[in-house]
Amino acid sequence: MNNIWFDRLQTSLSLTSADQTAIAQYILSILDSSAENLPLPQALQSDRQPRIVFFSISDTQTAAKVLWGTGWGLEEAIGDAIAQVQLLFPKDAPQWFKIDIVQEVLSVQRRNSRHPLKLDRSLYGLAFNAASQIAFLPEELVAQTLINQEQRLLPKKIIAYLEPYPDRLNAYQQLLESPQLTLYRFNSTSFFCDGKKLVSLYRGHRVLNPQKITPDLLLDATKNAGNYLQTIIEIEGNFLYSYNPQNNKTSEKYNILHHAGTIYALLELYQETQDPKILETLLNAISYLLQFVQPCPEPGIGTCIVEEGWIKLGGNALAAIALSKYTELTDDKPYIPLILELGKRLRSLQQENGEFISHKQSYPEGKIKDFVSDIYPGEAIFALLSIYHLTEDITWLESAENGVRYLMEKRLKSKHPITAEPWLLRSLNQLFRDRQKEEYYDLMMSLTEAIARGQNLQTPYIDWLGGIYQPPRSLATARRMTGLCSICDLAIYRQNSATLDQLLPILQLGISFQLQTQFCPESVFYFSDPQKILGAFHHSLTDFEIRIDCLQYNILSLLGFYRILKIL
Repeated sequence: MNNIWFDRLQTSLSLTSADQTAIAQYILSILDSSAENLPLPQALQSDRQPRIVFFSISDTQTAAKVLWGTGWGLEEAIGDAIAQVQLLFPKDAPQWFKIDIVQEVLSVQRRNSRHPLKLDRSLYGLAFNAASQIAFLPEELVAQTLINQEQRLLPKKIIAYLEPYPDRLNAYQQLLESPQLTLYRFNSTSFFCDGKKLVSLYRGHRVLNPQKITPDLLLDATKNAGNYLQTIIEIEGNFLYSYNPQNNKTSEKYNILHHAGTIYALLELYQETQDPKILETLLNAISYLLQFVQPCPEPGIGTCIVEEGWIKLGGNALAAIALSKYTELTDDKPYIPLILELGKRLRSLQQENGEFISHKQSYPEGKIKDFVSDIYPGEAIFALLSIYHLTEDITWLESAENGVRYLMEKRLKSKHPITAEPWLLRSLNQLFRDRQKEEYYDLMMSLTEAIARGQNLQTPYIDWLGGIYQPPRSLATARRMTGLCSICDLAIYRQNSATLDQLLPILQLGISFQLQTQFCPESVFYFSDPQKILGAFHHSLTDFEIRIDCLQYNILSLLGFYRILKIL
């Protein structure tokens, strides 16, 4: 035994991308008994400093097993780790593996484990003293919630996680009773290999070069998200609304607006792929949506979408949008009467000046709640436009224009800014094409600044770049980028290359951030069921809750950028 632990590590190891590739090829050649062993680069062979190398390995179906090797020099540490891998996989090499080469180590003396730690749990691993032989990678700390968001150790979680390792479990229980703790926080150079392709990692995910995002990459990402949605649709046609793989908990809540929006996003994906499996999922989801259709309460007219005793303006709008898109793509027309009834309800709520009233109303009493949404009017306007293109009845177009005109006049009178939300921007894009009025184009361009203003450009972490809010969130960023795609699409239509040159970098940064929040092989295999969440988009870089509205807007924005790149 070489007696190397974190307290012995003093020098980091500078590794280029070529070095990482060489290390992966070296490891693969050893794990593949039929292949000729490849050497490490000479500079790495000559390393004689104490090293610790983590191996995370998975068969793609179960949670990664994490082990580590130590040695005097990188080659010896890798050899120690590989020997342990071969005991677990005596015949076949693991299909997924991740390497963490420990770099910088900070020793922390503590009187107890109750006070919060200072270094970010998603960037720094944690080790206890050498006698315990307990060490956790950052991904383990976050995925298994061994440290919570307040940076506090959670002993019960750690005990449960160590249960398969009796010696370490016993050592940890003894440490809990110790009057003083010695902890080590460490970072590492990380990279992941699926047996063929190698990717460098930061915070457990790949960091994409915005300039290298391709149409194929975007389409693959949206297909993977669509595949996830297909796996979570239940017998009745509803989706698993919310799932957190960190604690395996689902939400009892549902939101029929997000359900209708998810149908629309899948329809957009079906438009590109013509995948019959997506269509089957859509038919089930539409059947579920139809269960919420009710006649409107007096004195209203038309048909309403009712959920838990409430009618929402956005519910009618998104249902009409989804069903109109389905009719357009399939030429299957049984839903047209329902679409028109949903539209009648929308128009009955529109005042002469274009304002939509009654954003939320109780059912069946019809009591109007004092609630106003900045999002619903844009959804209602896009629904009216969808019905216009379905029926070619000009009165629907006029109603849509009246809705936009009200928002524009309200903005001028009260200086109240119009929310740069995606459905309004989609509406303006379509309205300009239908009417060729410069005021619609000018309004879209004025909303560009609102989108760009909130984007992270100066950030403390490289993976915050391009995101919206601090810490950045996937859904907020996806909504903004969905809207920006509409603006870029209209700039292309107008052949306005100067505007396009200004907008594309914003869009590239936003999309590259979003892709970091998609569960890929390297970011799922610390969870108990990696395949269950593969392809889904999660809330943020460190919050792994999955919700269908996050999937909805990520699919829409990625497809929007895909179509833009296909044109350019």
